[in-house]
Amino acid sequence: MNEIYFGNVLKELRLKKQLSQEKLADGICTKRQLIRIEQNENLPTGFLLSALSKKLNENLEPFLLFANHENPMEVIELKQQLDYYFYEKDFVPLMELIDQYRSLHPNPPVDFQQYLGWYEGAAKFHLPQYESPTIEYYIDLLKLTMNFTNLEEACVGFRTLNELNIIHTIIILFYIINNKLVEASQLLPLIIENYLKYYHKYDINLLGRMYYNLANVYYRLDYYDKALEVCEIGIKTCLQERSFAVVADLFMCKGSILADQGLMEEATTCAKFFVTLYEMQGKRNQIERVIEQYKALGIDIA
Repeated sequence: MNEIYFGNVLKELRLKKQLSQEKLADGICTKRQLIRIEQNENLPTGFLLSALSKKLNENLEPFLLFANHENPMEVIELKQQLDYYFYEKDFVPLMELIDQYRSLHPNPPVDFQQYLGWYEGAAKFHLPQYESPTIEYYIDLLKLTMNFTNLEEACVGFRTLNELNIIHTIIILFYIINNKLVEASQLLPLIIENYLKYYHKYDINLLGRMYYNLANVYYRLDYYDKALEVCEIGIKTCLQERSFAVVADLFMCKGSILADQGLMEEATTCAKFFVTLYEMQGKRNQIERVIEQYKALGIDIA
């Protein structure tokens, strides 16, 4: 059995919040249960994890994801840095950070190898000095932690965030990019449904991108009502979580759908939201091409 180190994190956070074991356990579990978790003898149940998160005012789920790493705190800090570079599309320092980490930790746990592999693949798509990763690359990453005979099987049941990110990427590469849109329209709802079923706190960038890709697939299939419905769900979800970048892209998709239907006033409103949200982030330069596409549709958002 792999060593687990979640208890180290729990103890560190408890001391940081100046709570005794008795106070943290009160109303949640016995002191003995808490001690066994802090001593890395047991992992908390889902209910206990949620209760501990609430009492500590910390989301403990990410630490559980890397519980078999000797220093989960260090890994979470690395994850935050990788996320920052990834969502800023700053892929050179992202690759440098991965290389630096691997030089210090040549044999990380398998799930963390998988995690780094997903970020590395994403970076290589955008850096011309690297060859773009193949679908086989992502399938091999996925097989590090799970067995499956087809992608539909992989979409069903509990999956880690690592696995969900990789499955989502495979759907994009194999189905969406290759215009296998009917298949994509069947697989994306499966992973969204399972993510919502098994998780209580969401990685809104992952969930928002899944909604965006599903809406875009429905749009390209001319399923306008379904596409608009998914856009609305995605926008509402992302606004609740204050994920403006994904909200902006969903407004872009919704505006294109409405323009195709001849609803130019509503399409213009969505387009203006899209541009404003990017301007609020100081990223208007990233959407000039999209603005030109809107102008070609007769939408003036100068």
